[in-house]
Amino acid sequence: MNETQLLSGKTILVTGASAGLGKACAERIARLGGRVVLVARNGERLRAVCESLEGEGHTFFSQDITDYPALTTLVDRSAENGPVYGFIHSAGMEITLPLRNMRSSDYESLFAVNVIAGFELARLLCAKKVRDAAGGSYIFISSTMGLVGQSGLVGYCASKGALVSGVRAMAAELSSKNIRVNCVCPGHVEGTPMSDHLFATLTDEAKSAISVSHPLGLGTPEDVAHACVYLLSDQARWVTGTALSVDGGYTMV
Repeated sequence: MNETQLLSGKTILVTGASAGLGKACAERIARLGGRVVLVARNGERLRAVCESLEGEGHTFFSQDITDYPALTTLVDRSAENGPVYGFIHSAGMEITLPLRNMRSSDYESLFAVNVIAGFELARLLCAKKVRDAAGGSYIFISSTMGLVGQSGLVGYCASKGALVSGVRAMAAELSSKNIRVNCVCPGHVEGTPMSDHLFATLTDEAKSAISVSHPLGLGTPEDVAHACVYLLSDQARWVTGTALSVDGGYTMV
């Protein structure tokens, strides 16, 4: 198969698609022949990304994914032009605070975006009326922080770890529908709104320490997008329930 047709005929929904990892995933999917349903809150940026994509048939929806009742309509509209084969939950948020300053509302906000919204979308997308009869592939963007701990990131680590464990259970449950479910766990990626915000608050010494902790250097959104496209494609037909580290060696040191 020509690589440019690797995802031909497949409709993929991507959350957080207006910037960062989600935008890179949408661009890569479109380049490989897939149709993308882009979802994010910023409608203006979302439209610009959608209009820049290669290929045809892409759509976008400006949507707060923590408005759970509205997700049913979002999924139904996403399937109007054909069943939805794949899903990348790239939308996410981070709160950096020591444990003593964390409040219950902080945990609720983190889990609402990072975990619950994605799980709700997966629940709706696996319904018979919208899913692809051939099966599917669902991908949740976790983090190395879902695999290891770090001071000041209790809530964030907990939410990303919940994706890793939840995906294992979801993969087991959806295997009978030939739907594969996996996590991608990136290390520190440059050029995303989250990383740009973090780096703006750090000293040069702290920035250097982050870079050194990744033996292959810091990553790019495209590095993560390549991994996601592999998991979406038929080349990963025998891969499910995994947490794929894409981290330049961060978790090996």
